[in-house]
Amino acid sequence: MKPVASFSIAVILSFSANIISSDAAQTIVGRWREPNLSCSQQARTFVIRPMTIGADDFWCKFKDVSRKGNVVTWKGECGYADNSGDPTTVVARSEGQSLFIKFDSQKPFRLERCP
Repeated sequence: MKPVASFSIAVILSFSANIISSDAAQTIVGRWREPNLSCSQQARTFVIRPMTIGADDFWCKFKDVSRKGNVVTWKGECGYADNSGDPTTVVARSEGQSLFIKFDSQKPFRLERCP
């Protein structure tokens, strides 16, 4: 009976590893830039962290974050350096080295990952 139990455990572990690796998506944490612009242009880069987004004089702080595959949804507030924030939902969808990000009901725009 012992070999059967070992085989069952091996099958379960192998199946679990396949589920984890197939659902794992690349992180979007890091620096992103508008297409055709240099990552050295501070005003045109976005710094994404797990619970914040920052860009030059723009900021977002989030209280809730969820991820489903390659789509991340944050809920919190965003604003500019000279004001307090407004309630905002941000949705980002990654595709390779590109990120399509949308603030509330605005049209999504594309960013590219900085090296």
